[in-house]
Amino acid sequence: MDNYRRKIIMAIIISHTLILDKEERILVLCRSDKEKILPGYWDLPGGTVRAKEDPMVGAIREVKEECGLKVSDLRLFAHTSNWDKVKQERFVTLIFKTNKYSGVIKLNPKDHQKYAWLSKTEIKKIKRVKYFKEIFKRLNLQ
Repeated sequence: MDNYRRKIIMAIIISHTLILDKEERILVLCRSDKEKILPGYWDLPGGTVRAKEDPMVGAIREVKEECGLKVSDLRLFAHTSNWDKVKQERFVTLIFKTNKYSGVIKLNPKDHQKYAWLSKTEIKKIKRVKYFKEIFKRLNLQ
């Protein structure tokens, strides 16, 4: 039994939120140039889910921490999974979607240096994180 348990690999869950405005533009955040991982890349608000935290609750918390908005009515939109060879860990990324938000955008400068509301076609032209490929597939923008 102990050998069996040792072979089980737990996944790290990452929750992101695709926030749409009234014009169907998507909120994207540019990762700080000081970030160790993907500096200068555009990303959705999100991050690692805490131990025992529901992924949707984590997504709501991460949006508030990263850009100051309060989101609600989230629905699971897409997911991806990858094995990080360097870290030797499995990552599962859940992408929630909503058009219900309130507040004023205030970035955490430690994490992000700027933000933009971009159309789906504009997002295809920026330096963005890999999971956007799954978003584009779901939006029929391949």
